[in-house]
Amino acid sequence: ASFISDWYKDKFQKESYFKKGQEILKLFYSSQESNWRVPVALESAFKIKVGDYTLRGRIDRIDQLPDGMLEIIDYKTNRNLPRQEEVENDLQLAIYQFACARKYKIIADKLSFYFLNFDQKMTLIKNEENIRQTEKKILQLADTIKSDKEFNPLPNPFCNWCDYNVICPAMGVGLEVMKSVDKEEEF
Repeated sequence: ASFISDWYKDKFQKESYFKKGQEILKLFYSSQESNWRVPVALESAFKIKVGDYTLRGRIDRIDQLPDGMLEIIDYKTNRNLPRQEEVENDLQLAIYQFACARKYKIIADKLSFYFLNFDQKMTLIKNEENIRQTEKKILQLADTIKSDKEFNPLPNPFCNWCDYNVICPAMGVGLEVMKSVDKEEEF
């Protein structure tokens, strides 16, 4: 692995991130998860049409399992490990499942987050119906965003500027995780 050394605010932050990165990689490569098969796709970018919209993203990994199932794996470096219930309705994994079906014409029933800091994987099993529901959600969200002409910020207890939890990378699932572990100040 190579370390990108640009964009750190100072040498101490750079050294801290480098050390943490090394720790995560040592943990990962000492685990059973590092012994995976050759992936069906790795760092797979997608650009697909959904209605009048274009959906873009990148899937970390897609593996074919010995039982023939396909698994989408999304690597995470969270500092807090969410509960299984908190990832059950995760839109990100659902979008990856949808994109996999559209781009590769294959159904990945197994959707997993791999939390590198904890060497732990959380897995969901979602069938083909989930893909249809995800497409509807994407279209509804896109229509909602497109129809919002004023973009008025709404106050909430964690962010004084907005309440666009669906599209703000600082919010979303992270908000629920932080609420659940009483870490409002850290968040």
